[in-house]
Amino acid sequence: MALTKSKKHFVGLTWANGDVKGGFVMQCDKNEYRGILTALEEITGKKAVDSDAMTVKN
Repeated sequence: MALTKSKKHFVGLTWANGDVKGGFVMQCDKNEYRGILTALEEITGKKAVDSDAMTVKN
């Protein structure tokens, strides 16, 4: 029996329209993750960023 370590893949979006801010997060299958990111980049014209690499100040 082989034990595998599963990794969950999430895509999150945030937006702001003046003072109104919003966002959502969805979990993706590992086989669909890259395709979803590519599609969102093409639709929005924005480049995806790795949130683990970001420094967030509260």
